[in-house]
Amino acid sequence: MSEVVKLNIRPVEINPTVDTLSDTIYVFCLRGSDDEPLDVSNYTAVMQLRPYPGAKKVYDELTTENGRLTVEGDQITIRFPASVTGEYKFDKAVYDLYIKSMHGYRYRVAQGGVQVSREVTLL
Repeated sequence: MSEVVKLNIRPVEINPTVDTLSDTIYVFCLRGSDDEPLDVSNYTAVMQLRPYPGAKKVYDELTTENGRLTVEGDQITIRFPASVTGEYKFDKAVYDLYIKSMHGYRYRVAQGGVQVSREVTLL
């Protein structure tokens, strides 16, 4: 039987800028309190962009299932493809990013605001 590990993770604030009509990728690494990498390879992840905390409206959802979030080792990769960002009708959003273990434990690992940067050159 596999060992159940409960993590003590506090979310970090990351405030990315997302360029519309451009492929934007962010990668961040999870570290424990001892500054050692946290291997979360067997976790799934979900991130929602909303107008404000508690809003019912979801601007965008990124998940490991839709391929927009990737979890490998201690790294989480966040993808904002041009095909999606070109459809953004908002300039700012808030988000939080959760990981979930195979045992059902959920951890909020990141939170913050997203600023959308509009294109000038139209291709």
